[in-house]
Amino acid sequence: LMTLDITGLVPPPKIPTEFTLRTYDDVQDINVLTEITNTGLADLPGHGVASVESIKKILETNPNDVTYLLFDADNKVIGSVGVTLRDTQGVVDSPAIVPEHRTPELYKTLVLLGLHDLTKRGCQQVQMYSWGDDDSTIAAYRELGFKTTVHEIGYRLDLP
Repeated sequence: LMTLDITGLVPPPKIPTEFTLRTYDDVQDINVLTEITNTGLADLPGHGVASVESIKKILETNPNDVTYLLFDADNKVIGSVGVTLRDTQGVVDSPAIVPEHRTPELYKTLVLLGLHDLTKRGCQQVQMYSWGDDDSTIAAYRELGFKTTVHEIGYRLDLP
């Protein structure tokens, strides 16, 4: 868990020209959301494989969420980030990028999308849930001003 106190409006990030940004409300395809959840997160510690049913349940329990989706030139989903405002507390949830596009800069772009959205709505305090990101990605989040509030160490052993 990382937190950030912000004042003022965070400007929108520049989306790399080879990508297109849409919201889930624009796409309205549960399979796209399930695909990015699985391709962008499932291989990282703390995440598992999601089903269409589990994604539907998340959408039903968080009706005010905005989910941003990033698509490549071939219209394949390559990234996502969830954004929620609960009273005055903002949440940037699970920035996800498919392995072949993972860079700290692209993760920062997704997080900045969330921060821009939240500050437009008057949010000044943000929590971010980030599971399994590597050290360079965590460093990129810290460059944005995030502080680690809770850091959980996990170990995994694949048994035969």
